[in-house]
Amino acid sequence: MYNETKKIAILIVTYNSIRHIGGCIESIRRLERSPHEELSIFVIDNASQDGTRALVRGHDDIQLIQNVTNEGYAKAMNQGLRIALDQGYDYFLLLNPDITLSRDFLTSLLGVTALPSWGACQGLLLHLDGVTVNSAGNKIHYLGFGYVGDNNVPLSHVRNTWDEEFVPITYASGACVFTNKKTLEKVGLFDERLFSYHEDLDFGWRMWLCNIPVYVATQAHAYHEYEENRYKEKFYLMERNRLLVLIKNYSIRTLLLLSPMLFVTECFVIVASLRGRWFFRKVKGYIGTMRILFRYGTWRSKVQPLRSMSDKELLTRFTYKMNVPIPAFGRLLLKLYYTYMCSTLRG
Repeated sequence: MYNETKKIAILIVTYNSIRHIGGCIESIRRLERSPHEELSIFVIDNASQDGTRALVRGHDDIQLIQNVTNEGYAKAMNQGLRIALDQGYDYFLLLNPDITLSRDFLTSLLGVTALPSWGACQGLLLHLDGVTVNSAGNKIHYLGFGYVGDNNVPLSHVRNTWDEEFVPITYASGACVFTNKKTLEKVGLFDERLFSYHEDLDFGWRMWLCNIPVYVATQAHAYHEYEENRYKEKFYLMERNRLLVLIKNYSIRTLLLLSPMLFVTECFVIVASLRGRWFFRKVKGYIGTMRILFRYGTWRSKVQPLRSMSDKELLTRFTYKMNVPIPAFGRLLLKLYYTYMCSTLRG
């Protein structure tokens, strides 16, 4: 029934987030909602040292989970999700602390619950100016890279490409994603081996593997104080996690067919790492990948039995385009190999 109470847990992972968390909480409190929507806020703090915990403790109605070390996004968010699941919540809104929500955000977002099938729904992420997009849904490159869709594109331009309130996307940004109990029970929680980066990509990939759609809510506006992360350790995490997700989620046949292009790609990434002075992080990524595989295995046994969509179908949702400048011959090679994969794989 439409008027049944929706128990919604709002979960925020913080790490030295004193600059943003107050604004995020206040925007949640200002949300328009009906009497049939029960909201609770959970903050999972990864050992902040900047006063974040003290600020959150000032809100008696917020459940604060305090970690003694920085556990990363994936593990911390899973902590909050498990607690919320145990407390009987059916819906979960996962936010970064640098997100603020428009007043009608929840009203627009909850329309997705009327769809016959949905696994996750991202709010439309805007930059603080409110007229340029930060993410209208993220994209997965068939070689495992992930990036935000339509970043810095005018909102007016993006709107012209939509004819529905809820538009299918490849995966939802972990900065602002809405999901539900049924989906979590089917696809599982975040992969804690990843720590941070690519955990949201993997989450969305697994939904599509289960043939569970992912959407962006085009009218549910959220404002993201997005800053390009120049922390070079991210290259280690991104490259390590990209390889782990590829190994886990593609079929063996797909990995074998993809292996020549993966080899070429690795060569180009190594050259880029030398030019960008993060070569040792790239090497560390290879070592980290091997360590995790030896310690935990591939986790393929956790994912492949869930499969109800072929890699051929999945590739139609992925892209061959990159969001970084590459030579024309590189763009052509990526496109040609993508076409080859789409034509060779069985449905």
